[in-house]
Amino acid sequence: MQRQILSNPKVATVEISTSRQTPAFISCKREGGSITKADAPVFLTQALGIRAGIDYLIPGKSLYNQNGIEVIQYQQFFKGVQVDHAAVKALVKDGKISFFTTDWLNIPAGISVQPTLSSAQALTYAKSVVKAQKYAWEAVEEAITKTTDPLAKAALQKKRDEYLPKRELVIVQDYTKGGIAEAKLAYRFNMYAAEPLSRSWVYIDAHNGKLLLLDKIIKHADDPAKKQSVTSVNATVATRYAGTQLIKTKQVSGNDPNSGLPLISSHPTSEPLYLPGSSTYVLIDDSKGGGIETYDLNNIGGLPISVPGLTAQAKSFTDVDNNWTAAEHRRSPAIDGAAEAENDDIAFDAHWGASVVYDYWLAKHNRLSFDGNNAKIKSFIHYGPAYDNAFWDGSVMTYGDGSGPTAGGFHALTALDVCGHEIGHGVCSFTSDLLYQSESGAMNEALSDIWAACIEHFAMTRSGSTVPSTAYRPFYIGEQIGASYDAPLRRLDNPKQQGNPDTYGGTNWQDPNCTPTLVNDQCGVHTNSGVLNKWFFLLTAGSKNGTRPAGMTANQYYFADSDDEINDLNNVYRVDGVGFDLSEDIAFLMETMLTSSATYAQARTASIAAATTLSADPCSDA
Repeated sequence: MQRQILSNPKVATVEISTSRQTPAFISCKREGGSITKADAPVFLTQALGIRAGIDYLIPGKSLYNQNGIEVIQYQQFFKGVQVDHAAVKALVKDGKISFFTTDWLNIPAGISVQPTLSSAQALTYAKSVVKAQKYAWEAVEEAITKTTDPLAKAALQKKRDEYLPKRELVIVQDYTKGGIAEAKLAYRFNMYAAEPLSRSWVYIDAHNGKLLLLDKIIKHADDPAKKQSVTSVNATVATRYAGTQLIKTKQVSGNDPNSGLPLISSHPTSEPLYLPGSSTYVLIDDSKGGGIETYDLNNIGGLPISVPGLTAQAKSFTDVDNNWTAAEHRRSPAIDGAAEAENDDIAFDAHWGASVVYDYWLAKHNRLSFDGNNAKIKSFIHYGPAYDNAFWDGSVMTYGDGSGPTAGGFHALTALDVCGHEIGHGVCSFTSDLLYQSESGAMNEALSDIWAACIEHFAMTRSGSTVPSTAYRPFYIGEQIGASYDAPLRRLDNPKQQGNPDTYGGTNWQDPNCTPTLVNDQCGVHTNSGVLNKWFFLLTAGSKNGTRPAGMTANQYYFADSDDEINDLNNVYRVDGVGFDLSEDIAFLMETMLTSSATYAQARTASIAAATTLSADPCSDA
């Protein structure tokens, strides 16, 4: 196949996937005969061996479109059935194809698309994989039986319908087997478990009930909406982590915009003048995309009880005069643990942070919210008593209060980099959709860390910023929520310091070819992320003796132990940093071009191609 593709005079190079035995990367010549955007379907039909009446490659959405560069995604189908994690992406520059990345899956023509098992039988197998004590829809049904309020009941019924697993027939690779990829007909279920908390795409063989793939949707920080008229107004707040900031709030009355129940004060003892049914201000910003909304879970949830159904009951943070003072909203003199339940000021960080994240993606990547289509960003605060994590569940952000460093946990988890990291998982879902296991999962985590770093840098340096100049260490993750700035969750500059690898296959590297489980962190996704993190640090800030871009101040962006210019393979290197403006463009174009089961080797190829596309020379910042 490689030789056949290379026989085309318009092709420069071809790389073949060892597992799928199909092209993983095809670069095209741009001079002396090139492949145009219009030529792509015919070229791909020949290059991939697409069989008439059996295989289909359907053009989908444009994933990236700015500065004369466009990324187009094509979806593979077999006999009318979608093939999951099997896409082709084309990078088009000035109307000509620069390169393709592909996850094309070879499927024998004789594979049946008629299932042996019923969807009910397959769901039973899926449940046996998840092993939940209680599922989301069951937890919501219990809540429905306990309420007599018709508005609450309607909101909960809507949530129950959302959480019920819908069966879909697809073709997918059997990811439980090594070697050459095998295609299987599968039922795909979105399984949301309440106890213990998990949410995953579960693929069950439609003929024998075997698990083929479990792809996690809920991802933790540690181990289309229509445009409405803008009615939100400014409010000044004292955030916990970013100093005094301007946020947007909205005046509402009647029923709570989230729960649908009558509005009540979020702090009745310190706001005695509020009259039920009267107007009050809430944390809603309708000036950006589908809106940015922040709500109070009142410490329900947490282990072992979980979030499904709870977000429908969350209430608004309120302030009757839009003067969000510490006296009203930070009612405990202490922080951390149980005391944090009384402190609503941490919601200001989450609300402001979500706004900054939206601004970053629009300003830097011309992207409208995490989905590129102005999806609403909703955050839920005070999840569970002293809960030591934050997570993205596929559609919303949820933050715990933290038990505090003295208890071995964290401060409130509403810091900006946590917000940027988690919403970064949403961006990934709508671009590369990297599988959350093994090498692809490690890169999924690393890319979220990379966006966290970029967003902290953006918040400090954008025009008009009022963030203290020393508020963040961008290449540290979680530096504000630990015992001190010197105790982050992870470091991009020096991954080893936190027990993660900085070299592929080097010290601290975990076997990515294991059987993914919760115990092994899906084959080390939070650990092996260190390799891509280190790449981004070197690309941005440079190595120990490399050229440091302006603004990369010592002991904030760069430390004495950040780099030693030798990797675990004893290879000596020197890198001149190109700065955030170019490095983040390269990283995002790379992420957009990656296919869902990409490996580090494929990321290397894609990053070089992205750098070449953006600068004409991958070794230059010109």
